This record gives sequence, C-alpha cells and structure tokens, in this order.
Amino acid sequence: MIFFFYFTEIRYRLTYYICSFFITFFACYYYSLELIYLFARPFLHSKHHLFIFDKGFIFTNLTEAFHTTLKICFIWSFLFLLPLIFYQFWCFFTPSYVSFERARYKVFIFSAILSTFLGGVVFYFLVLPELLDFLLNFKINCPLFTIQLEARIDSYVRISSGVFLIVESIFQIPLLFYFLYIHGYVKSVFLSKNRKIFVLFFVLLSALLTPPDPLTEFFIFLFFWFFFESLIWIGFLE
Repeated sequence: MIFFFYFTEIRYRLTYYICSFFITFFACYYYSLELIYLFARPFLHSKHHLFIFDKGFIFTNLTEAFHTTLKICFIWSFLFLLPLIFYQFWCFFTPSYVSFERARYKVFIFSAILSTFLGGVVFYFLVLPELLDFLLNFKINCPLFTIQLEARIDSYVRISSGVFLIVESIFQIPLLFYFLYIHGYVKSVFLSKNRKIFVLFFVLLSALLTPPDPLTEFFIFLFFWFFFESLIWIGFLE
C-alpha cells in the first residue's frame, strides 16, 4: 500500500515536470532566435570575429538547422527548469527526514544550485571563449594553401554542449564531497589530515579548468577551497 502511495506521488510530480517542460519548450521555441544567439554569442564575438562574423554558421543537411534549433530549445528548457527539479526532489524526500537531516539537505540543494550556476558562468564567459580562440588559431592563410572555417551550427552545439557537461561535472566535485560527508563515507578528521593533498588537487584542477589567467584561477581555487574548509568546520562543530 505504501509503495503505491509513493508511486502515485512520483507519477504526479513527473507529470507536473513534463507539462512544465513542454510549456517551457514551446516558449523557448517562440524565442528561438534570441536563444540561438545567446548560445552562439561566444563564437560570434570571439577575438577572430572580424574574419567569421559575416559568415556566421552554415548547415549541410536539409533538416540540420531545424534539428539544431530543437536541440538548443531542449537545452535551454532543461536549464530553466533545474530549480523545479530540485524542488520536486526536496518535496518528495523531506517528509521522511528528521530536522537535522533536513538542515543538511538544505545546504546540499543550495550548494547544488550555486555550483551549477558558477559552473555555467565559468563555462560561458571563460572556458568556451578561450577554447574557441585556441581552435580558431589553426586557420591557415598562406600563398601555398589556405584552411578556412565554415562552421556548422550542429557541430558548434555538440562541442559546446560537451564542454559544458565537462565543466559542470568538475564543479560538482565539491558537492560529491559533501554528499559523501553527510552519509558518513568521509570524515572531517580525514579531510583535515589530508588538507595539503586536497589543496594541491584544487590548485591543479583550477589551472586545468581556467584559461591562463592567474586571477581567474585564484577565484576558482577559492571556490573549491572555501567549500572544502566549510566541510571541515561543519564536521568539527557537530
């Protein structure tokens, strides 16, 4: 009987999300031109924009532009509805938690939203523009031969989406530490004793994630380090 009660609640919440997703998707499709521009802006406004701005993108398949538009609308719809996903998980699981567990998972959800937002900002304003500038440097224009870019919109969306997933996965590492901590797999004493190793790991991770800019690398490192020290501090307080 309890199983069917939970199954019914899951079905209702999933129905709410699916309906919300379709409504959001149609709204995104209505404003697809603006959303495609936001998606392509790092490319169109790169350091090489004088050479590529007039060309923009091309598509080599009759349905490629349509499929890519749907893909971009799908991505934006998912991003817009991320808070709803967190809210539905919270409403489903919290009735079974006691007060201190609810407090822990409030921090977990807040950290998930914060890390996802910061990961998106770093991807859009730092990682993707630097990656595009690096790749566009391989264009060749010499008397012997030329290699010119004819960027396909589908290829750009696939590469950007893949890099976005990688950056977001890296930014979820502190969240993974916190999840292991609240379930008892990682202790504050262990984190404190191995602080130097984790600090070195965060430095290397920040250098790998960010462009060759010491200030940006420092701020990314501060994000990881602050979250790490917060775990130790919370553990010792408990």
